Amino acid sequence: MSDSHDRLVSIVVPCYNEEEMIIPFLERMRAVSRGGIERDTAGLPGYSFEYVFVDDGSRDGTSARIAEEADRDPRVRLIRLSRNFGHQRAITAGLDFCRGDFAVVIDADLQDPPEIIPKILERLSGDCDIVHMVRAERKVDSIAKRLSARVFYATMRRYVLPELPEDAPDFKGFNR
Repeated sequence: MSDSHDRLVSIVVPCYNEEEMIIPFLERMRAVSRGGIERDTAGLPGYSFEYVFVDDGSRDGTSARIAEEADRDPRVRLIRLSRNFGHQRAITAGLDFCRGDFAVVIDADLQDPPEIIPKILERLSGDCDIVHMVRAERKVDSIAKRLSARVFYATMRRYVLPELPEDAPDFKGFNR
C-alpha cells in the first residue's frame, strides 16, 4: 500500500457512457501508479493514488462497472450525479470531493495519455500550481468540435483565465 508520508494524488475522471472504457482506463492508470511501462521502479516513490470517477448521468452500465472496481480496489471512488449536468460540472464535483495533495483531471476515453501524469506530478511538486496539457494536434476532432473548442478557449482566455493555452484539453493537474 502507501507510505504514510506519501503525497496523495487524486485522479478525477468525469464519465458519461464510458462503461467499456473503465477497465482499460484503470489498467493504464494502475500501470502509471506502479511506475508505468517505461519505468524500472516498483512505483512512483512518494505518491499514492485515488481514482475519483464522476458518473455524469450515464445511461449505460458505467456506474455499475465503477462500483464493481471500487469493491475490488479501495482506491476507486464513485460519485454518481443524479442526471447529466455536463462535463465541466462533473469535473467540479470530482474536485470538490477529492482528497489529494494534487488533483489530475483526465477523461476516461484515453484520448489523453495517462503515462504523462508523472511529468505533471514532477511540475506540481516543483514550482507549478497548475499544469495545462496541450494537444499537439486535433485531427481526430470534427471540424465542429475544433471550432467550438476554439471559441470556448478564446472566451475563457478573455474573461476567466488569460494564461490558458489554446488547445488545452481538460487534462490538467492542480496543486492543492
